[in-house]
Amino acid sequence: DGITVFKDFGERNDVYVKAEVQIQSPGQTIQTKTFKTDTHSYARYKASFNWQWVFRVSAPAHFCSVEFFIIDEDSFTSNQLIYESKVVALEEFIVQAHRRHSRGQVVQRTVQHQVLFETPAEGREEDDALAVPDIDPQLQKWRDRIRRRFRRCTACLKRCCKRCCSKCCSCLYNCCCCPPSFEQKHKPAVMKLEVAILSEGEAALDPVLRESGHFAEPKDRGFNLTSALTEPRKFFYNYIGPKNYFEAKRGVYCVTCLVCSLLILAVIYLALQIFLPSLELKEKLAG
Repeated sequence: DGITVFKDFGERNDVYVKAEVQIQSPGQTIQTKTFKTDTHSYARYKASFNWQWVFRVSAPAHFCSVEFFIIDEDSFTSNQLIYESKVVALEEFIVQAHRRHSRGQVVQRTVQHQVLFETPAEGREEDDALAVPDIDPQLQKWRDRIRRRFRRCTACLKRCCKRCCSKCCSCLYNCCCCPPSFEQKHKPAVMKLEVAILSEGEAALDPVLRESGHFAEPKDRGFNLTSALTEPRKFFYNYIGPKNYFEAKRGVYCVTCLVCSLLILAVIYLALQIFLPSLELKEKLAG
């Protein structure tokens, strides 16, 4: 929930979650398991999943952690990370469950947990590929200064276009005095999950808890390609995104107003062409 980083056109993502589990029990080597959800297509601010991942851990364990990846799936290009991965340590949950089992208490306990994804994945490899090797530091310094100045002026020009004409000229004149940073601030995304620690005996009593699986598709996904026939307006809105939809809607309004104005002027012109000669004829006859 709260996704504000978008990799696809229309401010959306085709989101799926991948998890890499690393487990090391006493006297054993590190074991790695990988899990993956299905894809929530056309997800914008929220992506929903209904999966159960089950793995066996021998308690007490040296460490047990799960690294979560939120990924945008692309059909024609490589998949992209939406946020930087987050690691959740499970040692504390396992220790508490082991203590309860040692005391003869029921181990089964579901804990609500939230994982906070704060850092967007901005493609560091692309930045490294664009770096110019063996460049003079002074020349690089001047290049960076020119690029910063250009970004500041361009951002100011965009803001000026949205203001009234009286303020636009003064802002353009002082565009280099704008604040240096215009980067979009992304809000963190929150992933909610449930962690259940069960003893081997408790897991054997419930066949559903023995293995990983996919339950029914979440009801709050709401939009898919099949709904394009029944709700074409909603499909168009979800496909191009809120900002593009607003710009298209505003463009349609502007074109409509322009066409109506031209029609009104055309009607006035035709009316003058029709009535002016008759008025001049009447004046000549009266004179």
